[in-house]
Amino acid sequence: MEEQKSIFNNLFKNLVDYLDAKWEFTKLDAVDKTAEVLASLIGILILSTFFLLFLVFASVAAALSIGHALDNSALGFLIVSSVYLTVFLVLLIFKRKPLKKTLIQSMYSKLNENTEP
Repeated sequence: MEEQKSIFNNLFKNLVDYLDAKWEFTKLDAVDKTAEVLASLIGILILSTFFLLFLVFASVAAALSIGHALDNSALGFLIVSSVYLTVFLVLLIFKRKPLKKTLIQSMYSKLNENTEP
């Protein structure tokens, strides 16, 4: 009878140790995935910032060039801003759901990489 208690206690201790190890692994895995997603977002933010700066300077250059060709700087800026407004409206009307779906799928794929079955 004493031997059965010892086996049961040993089994219970092993189960508790396993559950503790599994919990620690889960926490570490969550931290790892969170860090990976944050690193990706920071990288995207940095690239987006530089692209935005490029776009601003290219837009100003295009507006000045168009304005010089038309002998009216204000008209050049109006034409460039009209192009951006048109692009914005087209994206707002037609691309809202696919863009959201693409971003969600990207985050899910980052979170589900290297998961155990």
